Amino acid sequence: MVENMGTGARLLVDLLVEHGVEVVFGVPGGPILSLLNEIDR
Repeated sequence: MVENMGTGARLLVDLLVEHGVEVVFGVPGGPILSLLNEIDR
């Protein structure tokens, strides 16, 4: 999955590391999916 997303995945990982892993599990999947959609455009 990560390989398919390429650079977008790296940017997302950087954001998650910056803001802490708690952000990933502390919010619904909606915002994260929206962010992925924006990166992939």
